[in-house]
Amino acid sequence: MESGQSSWDAFKNSVSWRDITLGFVIPKMIFYISMNKPWLSTGASVSIFWCICVFAIGYLRLKKINFWALLGLLMILIQMIPVIIKNDPNMNFIASAVDSILFGAICLGSIIIGKPVIQMFAEKTGAKKYIPEIILNSPYYNKAWVIVTVVWAVVYFAESAIQLFLALNNYRSVLAFDVFSGWPTMVLLIFFTIQFPKLYWGRISRP
Repeated sequence: MESGQSSWDAFKNSVSWRDITLGFVIPKMIFYISMNKPWLSTGASVSIFWCICVFAIGYLRLKKINFWALLGLLMILIQMIPVIIKNDPNMNFIASAVDSILFGAICLGSIIIGKPVIQMFAEKTGAKKYIPEIILNSPYYNKAWVIVTVVWAVVYFAESAIQLFLALNNYRSVLAFDVFSGWPTMVLLIFFTIQFPKLYWGRISRP
């Protein structure tokens, strides 16, 4: 198990938790906390400004692209554009569901074209160079990313179905669901993305 464990440690350590936290988790928390009508525009503006600043500082100072800041910015904009067009804050909840559907579709589409989007994100962090050749050249490497990406797609499709149901039926719980299913779901998915390869790639070193 030594090879699988060492590759897991290298992969885990290569993930930029700072990029994820600053570029995605914090702005999404700000956005979801402000999803009450009077504060929605203010929260969205602060979140968008935060993402832009994190991306700009990282690029100008470190010459590094923070893909998590771009993802956070994109998801917030997708949710706010219908609100601006319709001038109705309630459209944010429907837009949030559409956002989840789009991301789930992107995940499945990326698998179809043979390049799982979660794998691309992981490799952009530089994780690949830390993983032993025995794993990179084995079928386990790509299969792990396919499984991880499918899980992301299923979670986002399920989330969108619940969001649409609550939004269309005007349940008061829609706000609470959006708050507690937004960034917490992302954090759990990131944890799964880091943890799953440890178990899956470990199979290579088993007799």
